[in-house]
Amino acid sequence: NGTDHAWGGNHIIMGGAVRGGQVFGQYPDTLGPLNNLDLGGRGRLVPTTSVDEYYAELALWFGISPGQLESVLPNILNFY
Repeated sequence: NGTDHAWGGNHIIMGGAVRGGQVFGQYPDTLGPLNNLDLGGRGRLVPTTSVDEYYAELALWFGISPGQLESVLPNILNFY
């Protein structure tokens, strides 16, 4: 039935041009059994921000035009 890992992760972006002090995505309401983002009660948190969204912002920052995003990130239209 597949695995229950490799779904989400933390990302830290650093640099002089980074606007700090922001958190993207959503924290769970609680870490207990009634967690609003826990799938099946086993600590598997449903991600609220796609990796494609992170990569899209980085690609735009590196100079990719918005019109090129779909060719660079084929799934991006599922999130934008």
